[in-house]
Amino acid sequence: MITLRGLTKRYGDTTAVRDLSLDIAPGRVTGFLGPNGAGKSTTMRMIFGLDPDGVRWIRELARSLAAEGRAVLVSSHLMSEMQLTADQLIVIGRGRLLADAPIAEVLGGGARSRVVVRSPDAGRLRALADALAVERSAVERVSDHELAVRDGSIERVGDLAHRLGVPLHGLEVRTASLEQAYMELTADSVEYGTTAAVPEGRA
Repeated sequence: MITLRGLTKRYGDTTAVRDLSLDIAPGRVTGFLGPNGAGKSTTMRMIFGLDPDGVRWIRELARSLAAEGRAVLVSSHLMSEMQLTADQLIVIGRGRLLADAPIAEVLGGGARSRVVVRSPDAGRLRALADALAVERSAVERVSDHELAVRDGSIERVGDLAHRLGVPLHGLEVRTASLEQAYMELTADSVEYGTTAAVPEGRA
C-alpha cells in the first residue's frame, strides 16, 4: 500500500503538486495519467525519490527478465542508470528514429572515452603531450597539470610517461558518457528552444 496525504511541492512561485491525497492498493496495477505539467513526474519523484536500492532492484529485474528471453523496453531520463542497464538503445527525435544500435556503438565504441593523465610537473607533462601528438593521438590539455588523451590506451600512455620520466599523480580511463552521446544525437531534434517568440508590435 502506498499512501499519500496532503502531498505538496512548490518550485518558486509554481505549485507543481497541491494537497494530493490518495491510496495505491497492493495486488493491482494502478494507472497514473495527466497532461504534461500536471505534476505526475514530481509526484513519482516524491514517492520513490533519485532510492538507490529501488533503482538497483529495477535494474536487476529488467536484466533477469531479459535473461529469460523476454523483450524488455525501458524508458528513463536517468542516463547513468540506462547506461548500466541497457544492451540496445533506441533513440527517437521529433517522431523519427535517430539510433537503433548496441549501447557500445552509440557510445562510439570507446571513441568518446579518454585516458586522463595528471602530473605535478607541468613541463614534463607538456613533453608527454608533444610525444603523444607525434604519435598522432588526439590530446587535450585540460590544465597545466592534466591531459586528456582520446585515442590511446592507458597502457600505452602510462608506458610513454614512464619513458619520459613524467611523475604521475593520476592515470585513469574516463568512460564515455551516454548523456553526452544522447545530446549529440538529439541536438537537431530538440522541439522546444530557449528563444521566446516576441509578439507583434513589442519588438
